[in-house]
Amino acid sequence: MKNGIKSIFKKNENKSEITNREKLIKIINDNGFYGIETESNSDIKLILIKSGKIDDIIKFAKESNINTIFFEYYYYDKDYFKIELEKYEEEYPEEIINIMKNDMIEYNNKIDKIDFETPIRLLIYCLYNGYSVAIEQKNEWGEGYKESIVSGEEQMENFFQKYQDKLENYINEKEKQKEVELEKLKQIIFEDEQFQRSTNKELRYAYINTFLKKNPQYFQLFGEHGIGAYRWIETIWREYKDMKKDK
Repeated sequence: MKNGIKSIFKKNENKSEITNREKLIKIINDNGFYGIETESNSDIKLILIKSGKIDDIIKFAKESNINTIFFEYYYYDKDYFKIELEKYEEEYPEEIINIMKNDMIEYNNKIDKIDFETPIRLLIYCLYNGYSVAIEQKNEWGEGYKESIVSGEEQMENFFQKYQDKLENYINEKEKQKEVELEKLKQIIFEDEQFQRSTNKELRYAYINTFLKKNPQYFQLFGEHGIGAYRWIETIWREYKDMKKDK
């Protein structure tokens, strides 16, 4: 880098309105430069001109015999702020989602009303001795929403916290219902002679597997893929044997 150049480049702390694409391209072309729009240029070694003025990057490019000026617009990602309703509907029981669903939809509707087509940042730069010398324009329009919008995932955490008592009551009630249903199922199986003859683990695994295929209404009692059924059948077998010993 030439002597004297370094001192005029400092971190830009100014915020300015963003020049629209059509106007920017006209400015670049009218000054005899070739303009190229870039995307995701995050690895560049960046030096910002303090003034943030387009005239200053034009002046620098002319004095440095540069013929190409690059520019890049940055936007907020709308999907980052929205709640993925379908994702949560797949992950959680319908009853849990229904507790929060109106809030989830209302929040997404609020996000949909925000103009995410407005850029929040414009970087105009040219390449010089391995650096990107640039001016930056910012339009932090999202500042006004900071208190009312967060990421979709963070908002869901807020909803889970808001409805914590209702969710815990639902979960506790479901656990009680599950215990009642398992107790009824246990009594049915205890009376099944095929179960009584399943005197080793392999026979018991085969038994419960066949039983659940014939009675799929019980499958949901044993978690995803019914894996918990194998542990459960061993537990009630020990209980059955102890019960027989006592008689």
